[in-house]
Amino acid sequence: MKKITLLMTTWNAFDHVKFTINSLFANTNNFSLIIFDNGSNSDVVNFLKKLETEKDNVRVIYSPENVGVWKSRFEASQLVDTDLMGIIDSDIAFQKNWLETLSEYFQDSEVGQVGPTKLFSHLIHPYTNLPMHLAWREVEKSNPNLNDQIKKYLNDNSFRNFIQDLWNVNGYFNEEISIPPHCISGCCMLTRTNLYKSPKVVDVEYAKSKYGFEDMDYSWKLKELGYKVLISNKVYVHHFEHSSVDENQLNINAPDQQYNTLYFYQKWEETIVDWIISEKEMGKSLQEIQESFIINILYKTIPKNIPTKLLAALKDE
Repeated sequence: MKKITLLMTTWNAFDHVKFTINSLFANTNNFSLIIFDNGSNSDVVNFLKKLETEKDNVRVIYSPENVGVWKSRFEASQLVDTDLMGIIDSDIAFQKNWLETLSEYFQDSEVGQVGPTKLFSHLIHPYTNLPMHLAWREVEKSNPNLNDQIKKYLNDNSFRNFIQDLWNVNGYFNEEISIPPHCISGCCMLTRTNLYKSPKVVDVEYAKSKYGFEDMDYSWKLKELGYKVLISNKVYVHHFEHSSVDENQLNINAPDQQYNTLYFYQKWEETIVDWIISEKEMGKSLQEIQESFIINILYKTIPKNIPTKLLAALKDE
């Protein structure tokens, strides 16, 4: 496997940052890591400075303030010189050899982006018979230690055994995802560097708000350009979800965070409405459509500004 560059953003949440770094180095080969720190506290900064001196494959960019997801990743990406690059959040537990496994998909020249299996609400947790995310919340509430949480959630199995048990319960899915309504989460994904740096793919408009929809826009644009966008059924990584957002008490649904939501909808309105109409024609109920991630998140973040065309498409005929 050729060397791959990974980009990570950090913003406080020291315990998760330390856990993620340890998990990454224990389970990943032949990579370089560029970390963009968004004005973290001294615990995180001191840890990163020590890491940078101890590891010759780590480089850290220190920002005095939180500039947001898009700006952080864009600035860090300018330093990437490998053919493939990955994006990872700072609250992830990794499967052994996850990066090598994901990179193999790019032997197909039509593949533009690959992500791992993670906490998907539509999948059943193999050991509790609960939806994955609900099973995780139960574990999270009862175990403050991050290592203990992972062990309990995996039922003391390896990641590789866990994902096999997951598919034994749920059945395998088609790795090429449907766009719309799906996307690859920016918490962990691998892509071609030339695509991520291309102004035809990456939209600078998302820099106007700190969070939201830049990852969905990236997947949708790749699909529009004819690339395959895949979720691997061979790799599971565990995303603790929103550790920095929670610790820093950021309200991602606040008015100043809604810009990206509205911009994304306006940019892709025709695609979204056409998808709704197609789903209705195939017999999907309005409830099923409204429960899809894209529609659900639009209703949550801009409840008072739902566009007329969207409302019309979601009405019974």
